[in-house]
Amino acid sequence: MNVAEHDYKAFEQALEPLWVAQNAANGTDMAKENWAFVVRDEAGRVVGGVGGHIKWDWMYIQHLMVAPELRGKGAGRELMQKAEELARSKGVVGIYVKTLAYQAKDFYLSCGFEVNAVIEDMPKGTSHYTLVKRLG
Repeated sequence: MNVAEHDYKAFEQALEPLWVAQNAANGTDMAKENWAFVVRDEAGRVVGGVGGHIKWDWMYIQHLMVAPELRGKGAGRELMQKAEELARSKGVVGIYVKTLAYQAKDFYLSCGFEVNAVIEDMPKGTSHYTLVKRLG
């Protein structure tokens, strides 16, 4: 046996068949459906968006960003409503998101999410949150 450092992308590609086989043997589907919604300004430029994937009957919000001039004007809430509508139409169990204390934690709480986990000092001096919203 030889353990050595390896390129991460090549590592993922080499091990993916093993992960798929292990999960398939346990009845876990590895299929992932990507999704996204964007907000455009009058000129057609993207000024915000939300996106992620659905996997294992859960929706993951990987990215939510709204241009500074649109914050507090309902764009983020409208994006989250679109994401939740999609989640409900797909029959998912719930939605989860990861964020830092100085990012959008309070916004997600106002959208009905609950803190599921907190890692202190990630990055140092702040906290990393996982928030969950169960549907139905």
